[in-house]
Amino acid sequence: MNLKIHFDKAFSLLEVMIAVAIFFMALFAILEMTSQSLRAAGGLKQSNIHAGSVAAEVFVMPEVVPGSDSGDFGYRFPNASWTRSIEELTNGLFQVDVTVNTITQSGNAQSTLSVLVYRPEFSTMAGSAGGGRTFGRRGSSFRR
Repeated sequence: MNLKIHFDKAFSLLEVMIAVAIFFMALFAILEMTSQSLRAAGGLKQSNIHAGSVAAEVFVMPEVVPGSDSGDFGYRFPNASWTRSIEELTNGLFQVDVTVNTITQSGNAQSTLSVLVYRPEFSTMAGSAGGGRTFGRRGSSFRR
């Protein structure tokens, strides 16, 4: 008695359905990551100006003078303008208030920032300029 056992060499319907489900799960995960990456890249492309860029300029100014100033950003941000107000609070401590106004498609946007800057060498208060003892060494000076 010779029995031949015949095995099918094909996939069953259940195996094919599981394989297709795994394939589509992986495909949708990749599409979601691509969508998030494109959304993030679009957010980087939008050029918004913030008051911090104008306020940072005060830290590198050769001289800090109390008063008001205004301007725009030229061709780089044609729909934006800024105003800056510098007020001396006490000996060498300045308060800088910056406002940036931007005209957008959805209306006007305003960014404000207030920072404190300590620059005793530019103090205009009476008795503060040149006050104290100066200790110098090779062009640098330290005040007490």
